[in-house]
Amino acid sequence: MRRNDGQSPVRKSALSLLAVIVGSVAASGAAAEPEAAAIAAPDVENAASPKRDAEAPVALDRLLKLPSSYTTVGPRLGGIERGEWRARFIEARGEVAAKNAELDRLQKKLAGLASSGGQWQAGAPGLSNPDSQHQTLSYKLRQDLRGARSAIADAERGLLELGIQADLAGVPPDWRE
Repeated sequence: MRRNDGQSPVRKSALSLLAVIVGSVAASGAAAEPEAAAIAAPDVENAASPKRDAEAPVALDRLLKLPSSYTTVGPRLGGIERGEWRARFIEARGEVAAKNAELDRLQKKLAGLASSGGQWQAGAPGLSNPDSQHQTLSYKLRQDLRGARSAIADAERGLLELGIQADLAGVPPDWRE
């Protein structure tokens, strides 16, 4: 429903509320006090709430600082402390070493299988002289060797990526040991 002045009652009450807010900010000396600028305008529904009036204003500088109770154990680079960087490098190098040990074990097992072959070598039917490439006894072992080589490449790639992350974070060499 419109009144004679052309404004709806809701718009008129919103404008009057805005005028009250601007007047109260100007009266409190907002230009002289930086904390007054941090006070948010109250909602229309909660304008008479005593809880809002009781809250103390919070300065923006105070919000942007860490609390005085916050402490760190040591220096952090890339968001990670020295001990965790060392643990990550030790784990990555250990994984590469474990994968290399598995590859060595599989290679020795394949070498032992090839040297013991003799007349017991098995091959595909129809081949008079089966070569070592097509022996069924070593097929699974050769597949395991391929998988072990792939796992070593993945582990070395992970170690390289960790080194790149450390370089970007500015981690010193003694944290990588």
